[in-house]
Amino acid sequence: MIAHATNTYYNDKLLYVPSQGNMQKLTNGNQFIGWGQQPYLSESSYKGNTVDDPSLNFLYDMQFPNENISYRAFKNEWIGLPLYPPTVVAKEDSNSVIVFASWNGSTETTAWQVLTGPSPNCLLVVNNSTPSTGFETAIKVDTPSKYIQVNALNACGQVIGTSRIITI
Repeated sequence: MIAHATNTYYNDKLLYVPSQGNMQKLTNGNQFIGWGQQPYLSESSYKGNTVDDPSLNFLYDMQFPNENISYRAFKNEWIGLPLYPPTVVAKEDSNSVIVFASWNGSTETTAWQVLTGPSPNCLLVVNNSTPSTGFETAIKVDTPSKYIQVNALNACGQVIGTSRIITI
């Protein structure tokens, strides 16, 4: 039997890799390559490239820090679902309150909902949906009450996490 290469993949740095490594075909047709004994990971389009033009169809390259290497590398979608609830902090500001909402590790939080009330058993939604702005989202509440809580919302507007109730 004779094997023929249909596509070849070279790293832009023209790495020499004596062992290990792998290639994963991605759902979009691209190839994700772990360079094994070399500390690099890369992605190329399905067309491949050549030793003379290693940047052809080359999408990106990553390097592990320090002396780290990986026998096998894979690219997968990851969903972060923290084991602990969202965090809420509030700061009084004139006639309003700035509420800071955060849920470290949550990849599904797209917005925040603020609840306030005169007692922990009587909280009402005062800010229905404020888009998440990264690690921590600041939300101005014009009708402050003594007790505050936040809900993390997903892309469908469903509550996926609830903070503890705090007092200001």
